[in-house]
Amino acid sequence: MRSLLWPLVALALAAGALWLGLTSARDHTFPATLFLDPVAPTETGTTAGAATGDGTGAKQDKASDVLSLPYLRGKRSSTADRKKGVTVNAVGGGDYNLVCSGHAPEALLIDMDGNVVHRWKRPFDDVKSWQGKSGWHWRWPPRILLGWTCFRRAYLRPGGDLLVIFEDLGLVCLDKDSNVKWAFRGGRAHHGLDVGPDGTIYVLSRTHHHRNDLGLITFEPDDRVYEDYVFVLSPDGELQKEVSILEAIRNSAYAPSLELVKSTDMHHTNSIHLVRESVTPRGPVRPGQLLLSMRNINAVGALDLATERMTWMLFGTFTMQHEVTAVPSGNLLLFDNRGDAGASRVLEIDPTRLEPVWRYPGPDRDDDLYSETCGTAHRLPSGNTMIVESENGRAVEVTPKGEIVWEYYSPFRIDGDTIAMLYDVIRVPKDAIDFPLD
Repeated sequence: MRSLLWPLVALALAAGALWLGLTSARDHTFPATLFLDPVAPTETGTTAGAATGDGTGAKQDKASDVLSLPYLRGKRSSTADRKKGVTVNAVGGGDYNLVCSGHAPEALLIDMDGNVVHRWKRPFDDVKSWQGKSGWHWRWPPRILLGWTCFRRAYLRPGGDLLVIFEDLGLVCLDKDSNVKWAFRGGRAHHGLDVGPDGTIYVLSRTHHHRNDLGLITFEPDDRVYEDYVFVLSPDGELQKEVSILEAIRNSAYAPSLELVKSTDMHHTNSIHLVRESVTPRGPVRPGQLLLSMRNINAVGALDLATERMTWMLFGTFTMQHEVTAVPSGNLLLFDNRGDAGASRVLEIDPTRLEPVWRYPGPDRDDDLYSETCGTAHRLPSGNTMIVESENGRAVEVTPKGEIVWEYYSPFRIDGDTIAMLYDVIRVPKDAIDFPLD
């Protein structure tokens, strides 16, 4: 009997150590913090978030395949003589810019000269303990285990409230002083959100589960897939409705497009935008629709929330695209990551003729614009376009003729000399600032 005692004790100790390790990694507590905590971010940007995947092509059989590529931290190395801050300003002063970057769990409001005038900052460690740890959707390996400590996206509301996405963890509302007002923990918020004129919040979410009923030859019966959803929330963060993007396509005339899926990260929906009432109806584009960018099938489309169906989809003129929006004319604007012979461009597309009517850079490629992942484009009230070249940490405002009138280079770095991913730069009119600045 004694010969079995020590093996049993050793087995019990090993099981206890495993339980402690997994629990501490999940809750980001001792002893995992001895090995896994990132360096505290500074003004020069010393660290950022975790690894994820954004790939297309061959089937990915494991969730870890989707999560293993480190593009969200930043991809490109910097040089000592690289530009920082605002390098071109032919627009003048007055307005502001909301900067969301991968360097830290914060968003910055900068003036037109690049000076920080306000900052929202709140690590997820603080947020996850708000009103208890229960309810958060943890994933393995959780992003926080790998140092996921930045805002993936941010949206400024009246009074200085800021909606922020902690990728795959939740949507949080901070007040102007960075205090948590509420946190939506009912889904894995990711990539993008938008807010309607009445304060209704539209956010992308997803779940990772088995869908053996799809009948797609791409997958094996035991494969788990990422299924994207649109969550509709009240201004106070209460869930009003959820719509599966997969089912919206499946129940529409575009169901055959599911055969284009080549990854268990089926659609990789990466942006969501409400078509405003101010948009002129043009072809299939109608106010009230939700425009979605589905990167892994090189498609954009419109979701009708009332019928929960995809009313139209567009394929083939862009590759691995991000951030589709409707401009006032009813045309579509998007960041085409690799559609220009492997290079990036911004396209304005006529949805009736299904062809570009404007692009940046022009055919002569006078700007070496390229971001394999991420990237955004916003049409400004002036008619100019704000373009974010995410991997290069650069944002430019260009005129309809393609002239650069404002340019910003992120000063933030991670792991020494890697440029922090610049997720977005959003122009904020000065009359929209109704709270005290720093």
